[in-house]
Amino acid sequence: MKTYFNIRYEFDKKRVHESIAERLTQPGSDYICVADGVIMNTANRDSGYLEIINGGLLTICDSGYVPLYIKWIYGEKFEQYCGSEIFYDIIASRKYRMIFLGTQQATLDGLKSELVKINSDVKDMTFYELPFCKVTEFDYPAIAEMIEKDGADIVWIALG
Repeated sequence: MKTYFNIRYEFDKKRVHESIAERLTQPGSDYICVADGVIMNTANRDSGYLEIINGGLLTICDSGYVPLYIKWIYGEKFEQYCGSEIFYDIIASRKYRMIFLGTQQATLDGLKSELVKINSDVKDMTFYELPFCKVTEFDYPAIAEMIEKDGADIVWIALG
């Protein structure tokens, strides 16, 4: 993993998956950031945000422009590994139990019906709608308890 534009990007797909597998052998939790050019810009204007972006297990590049900038400025060639790609790759790997949180139930139901076509194990995984409310109104202990009881290795969260 190397730092470009103050963000610790991992461009090597194999290393991304090795890092995830290795991290899951240890207790505790972690997160992966998916950063495009807007995230890069925001992170470089807000030190707290940059700390969050760089504080996780790794950051993957969700932009075609960032690798282009790296090539122009640093002379190094990389390809993006966008969020939808890593999502598909992890689902298709059939290695992990996952839980899917966020968005509306109709969207989650549609997602589940499509993901089952890629990985039949998904039919037995949890798809849970989170309420649209202020962050302070979430029942974090109940959500955490649900995740713990589920035993998921990976938690996917739809933020928008």
